Amino acid sequence: MNVKMTSPVFPVMQSAFLAAVIDRACALGADRNQILRGSLLRPEIFDHASQPIPSACVYRASTNAALLTGNPFLCAEIAETYDWSAWFHPPENFSSTPSLGDLLIAWMHYAEALQFSTNYSLEINGAYAVFTGRRTLEASQPPGQADAWDIVSWSTMLKECLGQSWDKDLVFARTFDPNAIPDALLPSSQVHESGAWGPSISFPSIWLMQGFSFQRAAQPVEYVKIRQELDVSALFGVFDYSNWPGLDGLADFLGMHPKALQRELARHGTNGAKLVDAAKKRLAAQWLKEGGRSISHIGIDLGYKNASAFTRACHRWFGAAPRYG
Repeated sequence: MNVKMTSPVFPVMQSAFLAAVIDRACALGADRNQILRGSLLRPEIFDHASQPIPSACVYRASTNAALLTGNPFLCAEIAETYDWSAWFHPPENFSSTPSLGDLLIAWMHYAEALQFSTNYSLEINGAYAVFTGRRTLEASQPPGQADAWDIVSWSTMLKECLGQSWDKDLVFARTFDPNAIPDALLPSSQVHESGAWGPSISFPSIWLMQGFSFQRAAQPVEYVKIRQELDVSALFGVFDYSNWPGLDGLADFLGMHPKALQRELARHGTNGAKLVDAAKKRLAAQWLKEGGRSISHIGIDLGYKNASAFTRACHRWFGAAPRYG
């Protein structure tokens, strides 16, 4: 059994994952701005419904959160209490008594459509089945905590579906940072290091045939609406332009060659300069309407070195100097 799908090159995850990590870290005393330092993300994007954000931003911020709390199991502990089925919306013809194999295949299709960053495969290798997440790009930011979330989520899914058949001593995992997986979930001797291309988990292939009772959520989650072509223009709206590294810097942060990033943007019919300018225009209009920031701070937050530069930009965008309302 081998199932693969292709997805856009631009590596993206959902912000819901990072929002949960940030909330937990702040509850443990970490500072929100410190968590996001160096992640290129603006704090207020987590005040709204989940949206696509670059995977590398998630890797950097979740790593910061674990370091600031002194808890290497931060993401694993959240994932253990996370209800994986709340976010899973299978096809309408999905059986109410599927096999574990059916579930994993349906989940792969759903997850790939949701996050635009990882291709999944389920393979039978002798007596063992291997469930693997393969990233579309190897980001320069280490994916340790994100991998821990995946391994724990997958293990929890298997454990809940298999019931008494679950035996952690028969499960093996590969992840970027094995030290981020608690011993209580999987013994450390069964968790090995992988590269940054993605985690995997292996278990007896006979488990794939076991059936269980599946109850479809009464209300489909709002994330289903992202099952469409990635809106790269909207994606640029999540960045912190006060510390903007430029397009070459962004490419390096994402683990892409600058020309590869240019080609990906061209595939979407745009370029970096247009996207940055459009994002700044949208943010300026939003912040001027809200009135929560001073005009000088809006210019600074958008990366303009002085008030004159921001004023010129507003004249170009709105035909007038910046003003509230």
